[in-house]
Amino acid sequence: MSIAASFIATKKLFKKILVNRHPIILIDESQDTKKDLIEALFSLQKESNENFSLGLFGDTMQRIYNDGKERLGENLPDDWVKPVKQMNHRSKSRIIELINKIREGVDQQQQIARTEKTGGFCEVFIVQRGLNKLTTEEEIKRKMSIITKDDQWICKDIPKDKNCIPVKTLTIQSIIWLL
Repeated sequence: MSIAASFIATKKLFKKILVNRHPIILIDESQDTKKDLIEALFSLQKESNENFSLGLFGDTMQRIYNDGKERLGENLPDDWVKPVKQMNHRSKSRIIELINKIREGVDQQQQIARTEKTGGFCEVFIVQRGLNKLTTEEEIKRKMSIITKDDQWICKDIPKDKNCIPVKTLTIQSIIWLL
């Protein structure tokens, strides 16, 4: 257990100082906060709910670390306010449709796109393991340029060409074992 979680869980003076100095604690990306720390803060909030407020921001579907609290958004106290983000300001409508389909079987959270964020492209490329990563990414960017009819996917000289937008890639590697 981390020192902070241990102190919050066991030291009465530390709890008192924490609540008096920081009566409101907001945690961004709370889905990736260490489980022991979240549980200690939940306990503190329950003990000191008149003088202490805990706010959690994040998306449990975007959890990337294994040491966070699983099912963070479930079984929260009844008196907690649980706002739901319905408007996705960042993504195009096509991406939001895909996200909604993925979430449908998990948490039923559905979002809508801004009216000016129509369109968008979702493509999945499955490639053989062991290929040259840079060469493979360049080939996929070339294909995306054709699919989207957008040459910005294949810009070569990003610092000099003001019309080029750097492309971020996400590579997911997985092994599926069938037993």
